[in-house]
Amino acid sequence: MDGTFIQTSEDLHFGDSIALDKCSRAAKSAKLDVVDVSWGPAGHEPILKGATFSVGPGQILGILGPNGAGKSTLLRTIYGYNRPKSGQVLLDGQDIRRMPARCLSQDMAVVLQEQPAEFELTVQEIVGLGRLPHHRRGAGCQGRNDAVVGHVLERLGLLELCDRLTGTLSGGEKQRVAIARALAQEPRILILDEPTNHLDIRHQLETLALLKSLGLTVVCSLHDLNAAIDFADLALVLFGGETLAFGRPIDVLTPEMISVAFSVNAYGGTPTVNGGRHFHFHL
Repeated sequence: MDGTFIQTSEDLHFGDSIALDKCSRAAKSAKLDVVDVSWGPAGHEPILKGATFSVGPGQILGILGPNGAGKSTLLRTIYGYNRPKSGQVLLDGQDIRRMPARCLSQDMAVVLQEQPAEFELTVQEIVGLGRLPHHRRGAGCQGRNDAVVGHVLERLGLLELCDRLTGTLSGGEKQRVAIARALAQEPRILILDEPTNHLDIRHQLETLALLKSLGLTVVCSLHDLNAAIDFADLALVLFGGETLAFGRPIDVLTPEMISVAFSVNAYGGTPTVNGGRHFHFHL
């Protein structure tokens, strides 16, 4: 689809016009605490070892590391797919494993790197699935659900595709639909595994700008270190399932740290607007 799909900063944030129900809290974004979390398959050594960090409301965390470092494992543990062998994942101080599933799915939305198998559903129907956690029998909230879905489709530039079957979309279009479905949940924390995967350069930049504009707490894995410098408030570097560094990207992503984590040489180049430098890499 040609042209930008992000609207201006004057637009409503997601959820501004939608009434909160009893599972939701007044705060728009959530605080995430990961406390000494380890995970591994039953009968095996942990793949993820003692992860501890906090992400404040509205902050963006980029999880970085080479292939096999434990990034996806950590994300699966944060959103509850993996049960930790030790430690806790806390959302506003509450252990996610003690939260009712419906309330957790209202507060937290997930965009996976690999999307589910094709369904004979349209783009609008897929995005509408994001409203399922808010459905209440006899609540008469269909008008509100339709309004949220319409707003998300418009903001992500998907209105022209809303009647297309998802099986006819490109990889990049499917990724945008997946993000739209997650935003239709009106979450307070958004978990994404490689959100710019399959996107061309323009849509990579636009997707990261959109995520940054939402005011949500965002936790995502990234391979692009320069994108993390521009996009994230915090960076967590994993290697072999262990935390090498955590903090501001401009403090964490040093040539020395990159060399240890990725086994490449990194050289600082173009200065960025936040005081860091984009890196150039070679073996």
